[in-house]
Amino acid sequence: MDLRGTKPPLWRRLELASDLFLDDLHAVIQTVFGWTDSHLHRFGSGSTYYSQDNEYYLSPFEVEEGETGIPEEQVRLDEVLIEVGDTLFYNYDFGDDWQHTIKLEAVHPRDNAQPVAICTAGRRPGPAEDCGGVSGYELIAAATDPTHADHTDAVAEYARYFGSDADPAHYRPTPFDLDEINTMLADLGNGDTGQSPHKALDELVHAIRTSNGKQRLRRLIGNATLDQPVHVDVDTAAQMVRPYTWLLDRVGTDGIALTGAGYLPPVHVEAATAELGLAQEWIGKGNRENLTLPVLSLRESARKAGLLRKHRGKLLLTARETACVRIPSRCGGISPQPHPPAPPTPARLRPGSSS
Repeated sequence: MDLRGTKPPLWRRLELASDLFLDDLHAVIQTVFGWTDSHLHRFGSGSTYYSQDNEYYLSPFEVEEGETGIPEEQVRLDEVLIEVGDTLFYNYDFGDDWQHTIKLEAVHPRDNAQPVAICTAGRRPGPAEDCGGVSGYELIAAATDPTHADHTDAVAEYARYFGSDADPAHYRPTPFDLDEINTMLADLGNGDTGQSPHKALDELVHAIRTSNGKQRLRRLIGNATLDQPVHVDVDTAAQMVRPYTWLLDRVGTDGIALTGAGYLPPVHVEAATAELGLAQEWIGKGNRENLTLPVLSLRESARKAGLLRKHRGKLLLTARETACVRIPSRCGGISPQPHPPAPPTPARLRPGSSS
């Protein structure tokens, strides 16, 4: 896989499962070149990328925009690369115009135990996003590499074009690290298989539109050791649920009369903003619920959790919450009535369960 126009050539050699779809290949390309999936892309099959005989395959954005063509997620790799020597084109960032040529060099039997994509070799670092295309990449590569033969001239040229205060290191190329690339490719192959026991997390990963974002979230999930017990003491639990206990206490047994539009009155929104420290994380005056999303989200999530309900224009505690023994490690409250507080021993919780 070559990046057109680079001298010496910038390339990556890959071993790919033939049943990959082009949207999967898109994620692979983003990974091996160090792209961040921040721009549009398009695959094409023909004699050249811009030839009249080229058949283009639509990205998800183009499908949403109503473009006519074949969605890339419906095209398998072995439908467009069949015989040795066949080529496929991939263009990323229509401004910088990063044109990749993907050439089928060999066909081998595949071990199903292997990852669906492996990078076996490559040359040169990957270009940074928005660095100005191939010419910008070559200039920045020379300006950021003191060992480059044209380093001094490149630094001067960069300063002449962008100003003496401009730092080419801001667009430093992404180093070619084979081990790091293959670690990320392995994450790609495991991210959307549906094998995770945490279905909601799989759905969240799938909803992210950028491959870079998916990789980061998969890593966070993998590092979270979600299959291990989590020990939460009472003080920590109380701090975690404080916004909810504050809201439930605010509603109280008498409830709160909502505005005609169904929102909390300004006095309660202002109190939530001040007492929960929301002014630091949200702009605005903090007096209208429909313009203060942290307060609106708090109320809506409490309703979805079955703690609050609307009835005849009022916000009320549910029967479940009213009957609940409200201690931090159990029901989210902080004023147990009539029972005494629970002893300060750690609560043992598992993901997806309630204590």
